[in-house]
Amino acid sequence: MIQNYDTNGLVFALNYDRSKASDEEIYGKSVLNILRAQNFRCIPLVDNPRIRENTNNLRDRAVYRDGGKVTHIARRRIYNDENEIVIIPAEKIAHIPEDADLFEALILLFSPRKDEDICDFIVSVGGTKEHPIALFTLREALQESTLNVIFTRMAKQGIVTGDKELTRHSYLVYNQLVELSKKEDRKQVNSILEKIRLEIAKVDHDIDESNTRISDQFDSGTFADLQVKDIMQMVACGIDIKDEKNVIDLAKRILCNANDFSRLAVYSGNKLDSSKMFSFAKQNPTESVSAETTLTVRELIKKFNPKLKSNDVYAIIKPDKNIITSEGEMKYPGILTMQELRSPRALLSYAATCAMIEYQMIRVIKAHGINFIPIRDKQKNVKDATLGQIITFVTSSSSMGDRIYDIFPMFSGKVSQSDLERLGTVRNEIIHDSLITCFGRKYAPNKVNLDNLKLIYNIGECLKLYN
Repeated sequence: MIQNYDTNGLVFALNYDRSKASDEEIYGKSVLNILRAQNFRCIPLVDNPRIRENTNNLRDRAVYRDGGKVTHIARRRIYNDENEIVIIPAEKIAHIPEDADLFEALILLFSPRKDEDICDFIVSVGGTKEHPIALFTLREALQESTLNVIFTRMAKQGIVTGDKELTRHSYLVYNQLVELSKKEDRKQVNSILEKIRLEIAKVDHDIDESNTRISDQFDSGTFADLQVKDIMQMVACGIDIKDEKNVIDLAKRILCNANDFSRLAVYSGNKLDSSKMFSFAKQNPTESVSAETTLTVRELIKKFNPKLKSNDVYAIIKPDKNIITSEGEMKYPGILTMQELRSPRALLSYAATCAMIEYQMIRVIKAHGINFIPIRDKQKNVKDATLGQIITFVTSSSSMGDRIYDIFPMFSGKVSQSDLERLGTVRNEIIHDSLITCFGRKYAPNKVNLDNLKLIYNIGECLKLYN
């Protein structure tokens, strides 16, 4: 199926009519800024916001709310006699369903527009022409995984049918596709396209209904010390600050409004600056937390100022060439916000941490020769006590002195009595919330905030959970 090779989702920009641009030249420069920053070949233009509902993990198909229609697609120059940016009405772009065969898409990809001598190398995929789910472009066709399938299927059909020319041409097409991306002369491009169309048209359509996109590629495989790559969104869009101010401002507006983005990555001369970000509400870039994909969520939490409001929690995750996605090597920065820190997987990790804190506190208490603690004038085996009962015991007054630090000297100067008392409430809230999110239920997120997460991890570190 073509959905195994396409973009698996879309990023949009508002079209010219909705952009409120001062003129078409500034608008064109703004779209070009977006394309260059991401190194995109093209971008769909919409007449109203079209907002993605599910997380972009490069595996699951995009799900969008009903919203803006794609009216045009803007692409970068292909031929040397074109302007730097070319805007094409959507009705002139070929469209196929998600379950179409790869070779059906290839024929459309390499065919010129109807009644015109121009090939845009764009096919929209899934949904409808006005509300597509993805795109298939020359970039996707040139992915190594796609080229291998093209070569293999052509060669195989040549062998099965005894068509030695098709087998021989499978290698030529493979090379010509790579060569095609380097050509700008219209006559040379059209000559190559004619040869490619002739050969790929010989291949029978064979729709593979299996999903071959890589899954679980980013999972570190542990809840104990979750890594950033386990919960981050895989792609953060951005704009380039090396441009005219009016171009930057418009690029930010048409990108944020079209996709309901509140933050954007910052590029400088097409190079990512992971220490900065654009906030939709602010004119200039502001400081951002920068992180590696393999950094633990625990270490990332430490980087954030605890006084930050939830809406201001934002980290840019540097691309990691060791992560191979269904679209090849991880090229784009990831993002991590409070939304990801409140995701089901993150909540389950916090719950596991709370459970281990309880387990470790019991071990420490027993190591001090305390096997029973008083609960309402009765003695209870400490291993059967709840976290709340344990906290009440260690925080209550004692004739022997300060019981907390007698039993837990590792808390001295790091964990206070009020911290432990707060832990009991936080633990109950997090375990409850983590469980109901497994059933897709929403929860009140006020307890899952930076201050409480820092508390949990601080106590966990004092108890040496991560050694």
